[in-house]
Amino acid sequence: MAILSSDPSLQASQKKARPLRAVQRVMAILDSFSLERPQLGISEIASLVGLTPSSVYRVVATLERGGFLEQDLATGKYRLGLELFSLGAIVLEQMGLGRQSYPFMEELSLISRETINLGVLRHGEVMYVQKIESPEILRAGLTVGSCIPMHCTAIGKVLLAHLPEAQVEEILRHTGLGSFGPNCITDLARLKAHLAEIRERGYSLDDQELQVDARGIAAPIWDHTGKVVAGLSVAGPATRLTFARMEELRPALLRAAEGISRRMGYSPASFGYPTARG
Repeated sequence: MAILSSDPSLQASQKKARPLRAVQRVMAILDSFSLERPQLGISEIASLVGLTPSSVYRVVATLERGGFLEQDLATGKYRLGLELFSLGAIVLEQMGLGRQSYPFMEELSLISRETINLGVLRHGEVMYVQKIESPEILRAGLTVGSCIPMHCTAIGKVLLAHLPEAQVEEILRHTGLGSFGPNCITDLARLKAHLAEIRERGYSLDDQELQVDARGIAAPIWDHTGKVVAGLSVAGPATRLTFARMEELRPALLRAAEGISRRMGYSPASFGYPTARG
């Protein structure tokens, strides 16, 4: 049992620390779930977050009552609840990336017949927050909610290209430059030169950098302050999404990205950035 000090100022500090620790526990428990670990039991969560099973159970029970976690009655394990999906949708709407982006993504999907992805920066990685899958049987694309290193995807590179250099270096120090696909860039100097090219031309390419036989082309999405807040991409198998095909789709991609940006209050003329070309 915790003992409060007789010092009134220290007592107040200790009382404030209690709810802070409770919030930290909630965040740690929610963060323990991932695409690789979609369902977890109490003991598994306790091991991941470093708490006792009884402490975890009390928090989990509260989160379940609030709809933030759900229990699978067949396995007894827990998964993230729909209340979190609802909050995520609110975040996208606040960013202007929810319903604002979908019509442009739909049009791009009809033109390309490939998977259309929308991604944002999260904790030094690119998180895929919205997608429309290709109608083709063979297709490329990542699950919504996936978080991928930025240096090996079209969206990740287009986001990196528009960050301050100090932030880019901090992200890469944290995540590293691991090798994924056969053409993944793992040299920092080469990557920086590549990012400068992306800024100059206004879009990025992924040529089998994340995985073999997959390519993508991405364009930045700007907000009303002239900041790049997301990336929009067309992704598909390399056999279909050839360099010639990506060049054909480039004008439509840039128009879609600019359309979403304008919906978010971005005005190319106001900031001196190039409009969609091609």
